[in-house]
Amino acid sequence: MSKQSEQYADIMGRDSSFGTYVFKPQPFTRLRLGSVGYFDRTAEWQEITNLFEPGLAEKDGFKPFIGNLSLREVTESKWQATSGETETGRSSRISTEASGAMAAAPVEASLQVKAKKSKTGSASLITSSTVRNHRFDRNFKGPMMDWVESNAQDILASCHDIKSQGLWIVMSAWVTDEAAVKMSSGENQDVDVSMDLGATGIGKLGTSVGVFDKLQREGWWTYDKDEVNIV
Repeated sequence: MSKQSEQYADIMGRDSSFGTYVFKPQPFTRLRLGSVGYFDRTAEWQEITNLFEPGLAEKDGFKPFIGNLSLREVTESKWQATSGETETGRSSRISTEASGAMAAAPVEASLQVKAKKSKTGSASLITSSTVRNHRFDRNFKGPMMDWVESNAQDILASCHDIKSQGLWIVMSAWVTDEAAVKMSSGENQDVDVSMDLGATGIGKLGTSVGVFDKLQREGWWTYDKDEVNIV
C-alpha cells in the first residue's frame, strides 16, 4: 500500500468486523471476493489469482484451492452521522453499524458519513445512502490461509512487489455506489466534517446531481460511476 493508504487505514481503523479502509476505493469488478493480490505503490489493486473462480489458481501457476466457497446474502447498512469523539489514536465505538467516531453534520439520510481523528491526522469518508456488505459464508478463512501457506514460494516468485507491499485476500467487501475521501496529516490538521459539509451545502442537496462534483471542488477525492469497495 502507498504511504497515504497506510495512514488513512491507520486513522480510520483496521477493525476486524469491517476490515481495512481503502484510501483509493477500487471498482468492485476489480477488487473481487476471492481475489488474491496486493496494492501497488499507487494504491491500485493488482490481482494475481482468484480463489472463487474454479480452476483459475492452477491456470495462474499455483496449486489448486481445496475449499467450498459460498456467498452469504448481501446485507445493507446505514452509517448515520452521529456525534462522537476519539481517544488519542484510538476509535470510540458508536454503534454496531459503524466503527469509530463520526462527526455531527447537516446530512440527510441520502448520504452517510464517517470521520476520525488521531495523533497522525484526520480522515473522512462520505458514501451513498446504502452500503452493502458482500462476504463469504461459513468457514472460509481457514482453507484460504492453508492455500496461501502451501503456495507461499510460488506467490513470492510471481511478483517481487509482494515482499514490500504485502499479500491480501479479499474475504469481505463493503461496497457503495459513490464515495468521497478526505485526509489531512498532523495533529492540528483536523478534517472538520461539519464545516466541510456545511460549506458544500450537502444537507440541502442530498444526493442530487452535482453533489460529488462539488465535493471534488472542495478538495475531496471522489469516486463514482461504479460500485466501489470502501473497506
